[in-house]
Amino acid sequence: MVSGAIPAILNVEKWQTLQIAIARNPTPPAGRFLLSGLLRCSECGAVLIVRRRFTDYARNYGCVRAAGKRGCGRLSIVAEPVEAHVRDRFLAAVGGELNIAIRAREERTAAGDELARILADEATLTQLAQDHYVSGLIGRAEYLAVRQPLEARIRDGRSRLARRAGTPLVSEAAAAADPVMAWTRADLSVRRRLLGELIEAIEISPASRRGAPFEPERVTILWRL
Repeated sequence: MVSGAIPAILNVEKWQTLQIAIARNPTPPAGRFLLSGLLRCSECGAVLIVRRRFTDYARNYGCVRAAGKRGCGRLSIVAEPVEAHVRDRFLAAVGGELNIAIRAREERTAAGDELARILADEATLTQLAQDHYVSGLIGRAEYLAVRQPLEARIRDGRSRLARRAGTPLVSEAAAAADPVMAWTRADLSVRRRLLGELIEAIEISPASRRGAPFEPERVTILWRL
């Protein structure tokens, strides 16, 4: 991770946590391109297929009309801008707007008093930090001796909930502030797995006019919440 002029969304510790999560979940879904299988035509509901334009050979996702297939053939969208847009929306959502929803989805998978135990451990950890750093009631050695097993127990508990909810990678990203660097270093299969954990489908609407530049309003992401 390299420091630069642009403010980081992730701190180093949380970026490293996300890297570990990615390493633990190497199995990719099928697909040659980032959004293969995710994009849908708003006109007919068909899955958009990757094609090349005849004019400049640019890659695009299009609704294909063919005998025996569902597509209406009415729309297409250039691949690189829509992939960048979805990537940015996903990373922003994981780092902020969907954090609470992701946590709620995972906590719904808790069995019995499992969630109560996790929340109690988190409250204890918060109080422990208060007693050490603010009140000075306990020394550093005592603080570390209690903190480390508590953190391990909380981490294991949260990981179990995330696996049951189908969000093992996304939960690590949500716990962090910015998975941008991890995304950059991840290969295509891991990026597709991250998207698939949180996105049900992406609906593409027709362009406002023929030859129009990329229009973000054409893209509607259906989140798995």
